[in-house]
Amino acid sequence: ELVVSPNMKLSLQRHYERAEIWFIVEGQAKIYINDSVQILNKFDTINIDRGQWHQLCNPSSDKILRVIEIQYGETCREEDIERK
Repeated sequence: ELVVSPNMKLSLQRHYERAEIWFIVEGQAKIYINDSVQILNKFDTINIDRGQWHQLCNPSSDKILRVIEIQYGETCREEDIERK
């Protein structure tokens, strides 16, 4: 589970050995994938392919964002993260 506080964001990153699926459990997510921006709400999902730059942001000033992240691929390890 990823928990993002109001007005906060995770690092811009990509992975070469794994892909991810994000499921929004609570709140609203602003998601950057490569050069696009998407807004997702509760119960929405998004697929992030290997090699795509992505960033998860919570645009709310007062609500927490909770996301279930499913990782799949050759290996799922922290050393596979490249941050920008």
